Amino acid sequence: MFIFFFIIIALLFFGFAIYARPKGEPINFTDRKEITEASLRDLIIMVEKCPTFLIDKFRFELFYTKRIENKIISKAVYDKFENKFISRDYYLNLLEKCEEKDINNIPKSIDDYYFYKSIFLRGVHLSDRKEKLIFEVNENDSVRLVAEPNNVFDKDAIKVEWNETTIGYIPSESTFDFHKLLHSDYKAFVYDIQYSRYDRIECIISFYLKHE
Repeated sequence: MFIFFFIIIALLFFGFAIYARPKGEPINFTDRKEITEASLRDLIIMVEKCPTFLIDKFRFELFYTKRIENKIISKAVYDKFENKFISRDYYLNLLEKCEEKDINNIPKSIDDYYFYKSIFLRGVHLSDRKEKLIFEVNENDSVRLVAEPNNVFDKDAIKVEWNETTIGYIPSESTFDFHKLLHSDYKAFVYDIQYSRYDRIECIISFYLKHE
């Protein structure tokens, strides 16, 4: 009974200590449980303000962050070390871009075009495409479909290009429908770039067809 009572008191004390932590007190980045979106934003600000000669400290902070966010913070650290730090907003926007958007909020029309369908791209996990999606491609950017009849894996393959660079492929089970779009008046956009489990990037493309 005494042990049970002691455990209850200890838990209450621990909970009060967490609740009572003063606002603005530096977050302990070595505590995995405290890594949150807010603490990552704080880390970006810390990198921005940190003197270059102290920047190595942040290499230890990065160990406990999600791997995709690690890439973004690492870029901020590297840029700072090389005196190429762009701006706080730039790196914060990269973090925000990897957050998941509600797929139900895709606009139903754009100008004279109506929403046709959205689809998750395949093949975006390859390292060069992942890097491009994280650091270069922006949500709402235009993309286009390109047939790839010489693809050694699938002669019906359709790749999705951003600035004439392949960022992924239409899933093979959907290529029949999308081949019809190749010769139609359509618009396609990057709707969402998001981080998922196991260090995977997901990219959702939204497609629109012109009203007849």
